[in-house]
Formats: sequence, structure tokens, C-alpha cells
Amino acid sequence: MGHTGRGLLRTSLRLVILVLLVVNALAFLSIGNARREAVSGLLPQAAAVAQPQLLLSWHGYYPRARALIHDNTSLESIGYSGQVNGRVVAAYDPRNQSIGLGDGYSALGSELQRSVLRHEYGHALMADVVNRSCGGDYTHSRVRISQLQRLTQTSDPSNLPTELLPVFHDYLNEVRAGNLGIYGADGQTGHAPRGYYLSNLGEFFAQSFEEFCVNPANVPPATRAAFQHIETLD
Repeated sequence: MGHTGRGLLRTSLRLVILVLLVVNALAFLSIGNARREAVSGLLPQAAAVAQPQLLLSWHGYYPRARALIHDNTSLESIGYSGQVNGRVVAAYDPRNQSIGLGDGYSALGSELQRSVLRHEYGHALMADVVNRSCGGDYTHSRVRISQLQRLTQTSDPSNLPTELLPVFHDYLNEVRAGNLGIYGADGQTGHAPRGYYLSNLGEFFAQSFEEFCVNPANVPPATRAAFQHIETLD
């Protein structure tokens, strides 16, 4: 091979190396941005420490505290939303772990506001348990978090963390019993639409958590025991 050929080869190799470096740098930046976005709504405290007046007797390391973001832009589209009188007033966002609040939230009385927030923290708690089972990186677990929150009675629960399986079994029992008014879901003032808390596992878990914080006796036994166990996790 002549000098010209060797020169072209060296130039080509340099270009390939440069392209690889650029691609790797862009991939690194993309992963970094995804990681920051995935935890942008997560605060460096347990919710029980940040808001003890909200979670009452709950003292677990999970749920982690979330940023409360006032945002009226289509709360239904961002995640798992708390409803009052059929109106969405708050929503947990699995993409960045925040809790969004709409205009309807400020119109609620203080006790109803706390109830709605406890419900959204129930979604956050389920996310934390799933994330913990996936290695603790919300960048990689948030898709699974979304999938598992949407489980229904016809879903395969095999991907659920063991801590959540008793809750799924209680959820199935309530669905099969036709207990559509569970936790006061009747569409009347201050309550979600009838059947809302059995629409999927995420809604059942979130409202069960709200009830557990206020009146544990209202929570089905296996779910109550699951919360007692989850409260000990770190």
C-alpha cells in the first residue's frame, strides 16, 4: 500500500473514531437528561418527614416526598388522577414522579385536599415499591411503574414485586364481589365515581393507602398487612 492509501486509511479511522466519540457523547447526554427528568419531581426526604400532618400515623421510608406542581394542562394525560365529583383535581405523574394539582384542587376544603393528596401519594408509594424492586433507578423503572399501575382483573400479575401481590389478590376479590362502592366511591359530593377505585390496581392501591392512613380497619386484611410490611422497607 502506498503512502496515499495509508494516509486515506488513517484519515478514515480518525473519522470513524470521531463519529463514535460524538455518538457516545450524545448518548451520555441523553441518558443524563432522561435520568434528571425521571427524578425531577422527587424530593430528598420521605413524605412522612416532609409532610407528617398529611400522612398521619404513616412512618415509612416510602413514599418519597414529591414536588407538588400546580398545572392545569390536561392532568388526565399525565398519569393516575384523583377525582372529586367526576372532576380531576390532582394527578401523579410517573414520568417525573411529581404530583400535579389543577384549579379544582384549590376549590376543595382543606380535609378533602389532604385526602386527595394522600391518594396521589398512594400512587407514588406503589411507584417507589416497584422502583425498589427494579434496582432503584426511575429512568429504567418508570415504564414498568406505568404498566403495573394499570393492571386489571384480567392482567398477569407475575411482574409485580412480592410486596404488592397481596394487594392484587384483595383487588381481585373486591372486583369479583362487585364492590363498586368501595371506599365510598359513589359519585356523590366528595367521592370518586362509582367503581373508580376498582378500575385498576393503581387506583385500588392508592385509595387503600389513603384509607390506611386514616382508618386502617376499612382496608381489606391482606392489603392492610402489605402496608404494614411496606412501612418497614428502606
